[in-house]
Amino acid sequence: VEKDRIIAVDTDSTRDDTLIYINNKEVPIGDYYNSISDDNLVNTKKEIKRITNNDVSLSFNGTNIENKNVTYVMRHKVKKNLYKITVGDKSVTVTEDHSIIVLDDNNAMLSIKPKDINNTKHQVVKIIKSDLYDKLNFELTNDFTVECLGEVDDYVYDIEVEDNHNFFANNILVHNSNYVDLTDIVNLPKSGWAN
Repeated sequence: VEKDRIIAVDTDSTRDDTLIYINNKEVPIGDYYNSISDDNLVNTKKEIKRITNNDVSLSFNGTNIENKNVTYVMRHKVKKNLYKITVGDKSVTVTEDHSIIVLDDNNAMLSIKPKDINNTKHQVVKIIKSDLYDKLNFELTNDFTVECLGEVDDYVYDIEVEDNHNFFANNILVHNSNYVDLTDIVNLPKSGWAN
């Protein structure tokens, strides 16, 4: 019997019109999902597609912005509250369980749900552009607002990014979903299992 062996953990999500960086170009995440062939579906129920063409997305390692490989893109239908996080002239709308990456008073990177972000304790990471893609810098700011937009019943989208497990959504740093592929473990011969 063929079983689904991809497990999604921490399935944070954004709206389909959220701009993400793919190969140094801003692309709506919904369009990116639709651009990946359905042949890459590894989980039809959760609509998870594996990325096999070395696409990269901008990510933050705690000190620098860098490109990291995108491993999965997904969408799923939810009935959840949405939150809008606004930083200056940029805002991103995410589900209630979508973490924002912040730095605390000790400059430690934390993954925080929107309702738990605090202006006095946290700084949000935002991209600053000077000249189109010539130079990307970031700023840390506690000048942001968080607004609950109420419940929606709609599709939401997310990606997984290697190593840093975060990406910029509308130029604001957010956490990504994590996926675990159990295929290799399930297919181990009996001698491969611990007693």
